Amino acid sequence: GAQQRIAELTEAARENDELRQLLGITEALDMDLLPVRVISRDPSNFRWEVGIDAGEADGMRVGMPVVGNADGTGGLAGTVIATTAETARVRFTVDTRSSVIAVDQASRALGEVQGQGGGQLVFVRVPLNETIEVGDTVVSAGLTFGQEASRYPAGLLIGTVQAVEPDANQVTQTAFVRPALEFDDVERLLVVVDFTQG
Repeated sequence: GAQQRIAELTEAARENDELRQLLGITEALDMDLLPVRVISRDPSNFRWEVGIDAGEADGMRVGMPVVGNADGTGGLAGTVIATTAETARVRFTVDTRSSVIAVDQASRALGEVQGQGGGQLVFVRVPLNETIEVGDTVVSAGLTFGQEASRYPAGLLIGTVQAVEPDANQVTQTAFVRPALEFDDVERLLVVVDFTQG
């Protein structure tokens, strides 16, 4: 169960900096988190999915959010999309099929973060009259936007705005976002088993 995994993580963290950070994130976030290890990856330009070493027997369910280590802060990694008894598949936010309701931390501008080919992110459907600036931090909004109910806790780091362009429709704008997590070589993640919204 979770207690045993966290105990193992605590033990391993003594001599490992990255695990120490993961443990710090586990303690900082007010959520039930299950530490997991990446056991397989399927990286193409558009599909960003990994297999993890926890499954239904460990309480994994489809739709659970997944957190990673963004320099010692909890970053939104993605979501559980399939489970077996012993393993699960996680789709990362940079996958082109991924979409997350997000907010610009500085201006509170709301929009939707989608994965883009090559492991990048775009922040779309942001009203043109809202302010988004290069360098702004984008985090999960944890709320409903249109028909899309949020499956994600609020305030998890998504990335940093690199460029902003008005859309051709002259109603919305798009920001290009550099992901906060290093998706290429992530080895450990935390699955959000339970969280309280708001």
